[in-house]
Amino acid sequence: MPGLVGTGLILAQVDLLARALAVAARGDVAAALSGTLAALLVVVAARAAVSYGGEVAALRAAATVKSQLRRALTVRSLWLGPVWLGASGRARSPP
Repeated sequence: MPGLVGTGLILAQVDLLARALAVAARGDVAAALSGTLAALLVVVAARAAVSYGGEVAALRAAATVKSQLRRALTVRSLWLGPVWLGASGRARSPP
């Protein structure tokens, strides 16, 4: 979950959950609890959206890094040519 936004949403969720439990403990369940639960639902949905966005960004970054590494390996292999293969057919480490 991206840093500051995620932390703020977690703190908001904790606050709203504590308020909802306090209202429920007093017995004022009906009208007082509906607004708190609606706000809690919004915060939970926002946390889910932020988490999803973080996951998408992480997957894109990982795909970019893998692509760059594969490209660099291909370029290096083509530059070294078949010389870097040993007589037994096993790969040797490049110089």
